[in-house]
Amino acid sequence: MRSPVDDVPTGTILHLRVRSRMVSEADAACYLGIPKRRLKLLRIAGTGPSLQTTGKKPTFRIEDLDTYCSALYEKAGLSAMEHARHRQILVAMHEEKNGSETHPEQTLPFMMLATQADLISHGIFFVLKAMALFGLIMLCISSSPLLKTHFG
Repeated sequence: MRSPVDDVPTGTILHLRVRSRMVSEADAACYLGIPKRRLKLLRIAGTGPSLQTTGKKPTFRIEDLDTYCSALYEKAGLSAMEHARHRQILVAMHEEKNGSETHPEQTLPFMMLATQADLISHGIFFVLKAMALFGLIMLCISSSPLLKTHFG
């Protein structure tokens, strides 16, 4: 059986994926251009980039952060060129603050708007579920006294 490597001409360098790079929650928030608390809200709401847990601290894969960011740009109808331009702005902002050891909360306005829309769309789903459950409970609680009053 032949492998895909057999078809590659000799002298060609193959770049194989060794290991995906993992970043902490604070680094992931800086990478996306959103505050750390916004990333926590996204995680609690069940949206946002895929979470990889290693021990007690949540970590994120760079590939998952890129995928999530690309999905937000695609949903907004923005091109890959605009995405690259925003990424360059974010990298430039981080290089200015390179000397500080803390993670500055520098945000991209688009990412703030896009993640806010993502949170609202997921939040509406939970609110509707809660309203339906509340209505069902009220229906069950209120039906027994009404039945006794009118038919008892």
